[in-house]
Parts: sequence; structure tokens; C-alpha cells
Amino acid sequence: MNMGMTSSSCGRTNMNTGTTRSSHGGVVKRKRTSKRRQTVFLFGRNDEQEIPGGEYSRREEENRMIDLVLTKKRSFGKMGRFNGGECSYYNVQEEYLRRFAIRNAPAALIELAPELVVHILEYLPVNERHLAAIIPLNQRHAHNVRENINIWFPLCTAKPWQMSWSDLEERGYSTASEFRELHTNLIHAIDIARRGDVAQVANIMKEFQDVIGLQYECLERLIIALHCERVRKRAIDAKLASCVIYILQRYSHNTELQSMALHCIVFLARPIGGAEGMVFCRGVHSNGLEAFLYGGIDIVLDAMKNHISSSVVQAVGCWSLVNLALNRQQKIDILTKNGIQCIIRAMQIHPHCLDVQFRALFALINLVIPENVQQQFNQNDPHNTNTNNTFLPQDTISHDILDHVLIAMDRFGDSDKLIRCGCLVLHNLSLRPTNIPILQANNTSKPLLRAARTHNDHDVQRSAISTLRRLGISHA
Repeated sequence: MNMGMTSSSCGRTNMNTGTTRSSHGGVVKRKRTSKRRQTVFLFGRNDEQEIPGGEYSRREEENRMIDLVLTKKRSFGKMGRFNGGECSYYNVQEEYLRRFAIRNAPAALIELAPELVVHILEYLPVNERHLAAIIPLNQRHAHNVRENINIWFPLCTAKPWQMSWSDLEERGYSTASEFRELHTNLIHAIDIARRGDVAQVANIMKEFQDVIGLQYECLERLIIALHCERVRKRAIDAKLASCVIYILQRYSHNTELQSMALHCIVFLARPIGGAEGMVFCRGVHSNGLEAFLYGGIDIVLDAMKNHISSSVVQAVGCWSLVNLALNRQQKIDILTKNGIQCIIRAMQIHPHCLDVQFRALFALINLVIPENVQQQFNQNDPHNTNTNNTFLPQDTISHDILDHVLIAMDRFGDSDKLIRCGCLVLHNLSLRPTNIPILQANNTSKPLLRAARTHNDHDVQRSAISTLRRLGISHA
């Protein structure tokens, strides 16, 4: 910036060149001593500071600060307070590196070690992170960053991708260009996962099965999108159920991913054009999704068993069984594989969780209805000519079922939705004449009478009064 000429009694001074012209025409060289205002980012605040005398090197100051932070050469007591709270090494380090990345990327990345480059880049949005590392500023940057496998390998394992090192190594990549191309594809894939249609999301789930971060993004999107019936139809056509079942199986250790996948199954198994539950309609098909019939039920039940301590997984697992049981073949599969025992176990482990108790009772509504499976056996085996009526052992009333239904109704007596499901379970249990004496012996009439008197819900009134009549008790 040209500051012009300054008059004085002894001559003129050129602020640009640092020279002084004397009154008799000679030129006298003079050392430049002007002060320079420089913005310096300190710990916890952004100050305008006066930097006195001489040339000020921002790069030197930044390197000093990074070195100070990373090697912890300064005591915490001298750092004062940080963003309104006490300083710590870690929040000072992350705050400074975040500011450093925003201010200097990608130019600053030329001089830094690969580990620090990755750490800085993680503070940038994924698109900016990629551009900061991929666009060569000069030959040195291209060698140290763009063509450095030690940069791209960790970037593919960082958030939001979260690929495990073992999965990444299984891909067999050996050059920076291969990892760079993978990172480019991941950025494109996450954009599709967030904005693409359901068929594109299904393709992303299939193509990047080993990228757990992308699976999070896809499932999160599907949980919202699958509320729409038209989207559910397209999802079924795209074989999305098999993708979700595979994710349940592959990431069986990940509680959050299990709950999200089970939540998607809730919607995928929901009947098209029908209401969820449809408690009095038998033989309703939830579109006969093959993935549920060929190993899918086992995987759903395994998820509930493996994460028995998670109330979220138990609640959404029971919820998925509600709709899965609407399909007769799937219901038989649930019964033969001890699905009712899984539900009862969830009720035992989480007795005070309303969501688990409600979803468990909801799932039991259809599962406790006696199911004649002989027709199914004959369909699967045309050579089977046995015509005896065969009922699954689980169709016989269980004292565990009745005990937990009555406990839940007593504990959550103010919950209309739970009382409704409890009354419907007792109603369906009473459909078999052999169960009537057991219901009478367990004093089932009391909760039914209380429900009929205190809850005006139509299903509660109808099911409670109908069951009381079967038990031989009049409702006044």
C-alpha cells in the first residue's frame, strides 16, 4: 500500500523504501522500524496485537504455537481460561488446529507431517477436506500430500466414513492414487445417500458394505423416507430388505447400527395399504420379502439376543416382529425359532421401560393366536400326506406370557396404548378353550375390569368385555 510522502523539517521520508532524502539532496539509508499490526490467534480469543519492531513472521509464530501445543511445553496455569472454561491440553490443541486449518488450508499442509495433516483436515467439511489435499499447489505439495499414501489411507478411515483398517487393507490398495480415488467415490456416495432416491441408496449400501459411516447415512435417510408408502414400494422392488438384513449380520456388534437397521425393517415389513398391527386380520401379507424368510428372522432375533441390555434395540426389535408376524410364513418362522421367548426376555430385562413393554405386548398380539401349521408343512413337502392338525408348542399358553402381561398392565395402568395391547393379548389368548381355566386361575378378570372402567378406547372396551364374557364374568 502506497502511504505517500511525509514532510519533516529535515527532509522527506519514503515509507515504501525506508529512505530519507536530506535537505541538501543527498540520500541517507535508514533502517525500517515501523510497527505492524498483525492478527494473532491466541488461546481462547482473537486479538488485534501490536507487533513492535522488525519483520514479523506469521509462519514462525504458527509453527511455534503448534509446537507448543503438541509438545505441551507451556503449563496449563499460564494459559488461563479457554472459551469460558478451564484450559486443558486437548481442547487447546483442537481449537488451535481447527483455526489453523480454516485459516491456512491447503497452503499450510505443505510443511506438516502426515499425521498432523490428517488431524487438521478432519476439521474441514468432507468436500473441502478432499480439495485441500488433492489439488496440487506446487511440486512439493503434490509429493508431500497429494501423492502420499500416509495421508489418504487415514482419511478413508476418518469420520464420516469410519472404515476399519482391516476392511481397507482387504481391498488390496497399494498406491496413493487408489486411496485417493476411493476417497473421491466416498464423497460422491455420501451425497447420494443424503439426496438420492431409495434405489440409489440401496446400490450404495451394496457397493460400500464395508464403509460403516455410509451405512449410517443410508439407514438414517431410510428411516425417514420409508414412512411414505410409495417409497416402501420402490424399496421392495430394489431389494432393500436384503441390504438391511446383511448390515444387521455384518455389524452385529454395533448397537446403534442394529437399532437403525431394525427400525428400517419395521417399515419394510409394514403391509402396503394396511394398518400396522391389523390385529384381527390373519394371513395378511407384508409383501413376502424373501430376505425375511431366508435367514432374516434368525438375524433379527440374534440382534435382540446379542443386545439384550439395550432397551432401544429390544423395543425396536419387538416392533419389527409386530409387522413380520403379519405374514403367515414369517409368523411360523418366528414361533419355531423361539421368538416369543425373545420377547419375554426383553420384558424381563427391561421391566420399567414403557417402550419395551408396549412393543413387546404389541408383538404378542398376533403371535399368541394359535396357528395350524400343517398346511404350511404340506406346501413345503408335497410328499407329506399327514392330515393331522399340528400346532406349534409355542401356541400353547405360557405362564410366562400371562405373568408378564399382567405385570405390565399393573405397572403402566395409566398408559392407554399399553393397556390396549394388553387387553388384545388376553383376548387372543382366550380364543383357545383350553386356556380359559388358566386365565381364570390367574385372576385375569381384575385387570380387564379395571381397564374396561377406566379406559374409553374402543379396542379396550371391545376386547376386555369379550374376554370377560369368555371367562364367565359379567361387566356391570
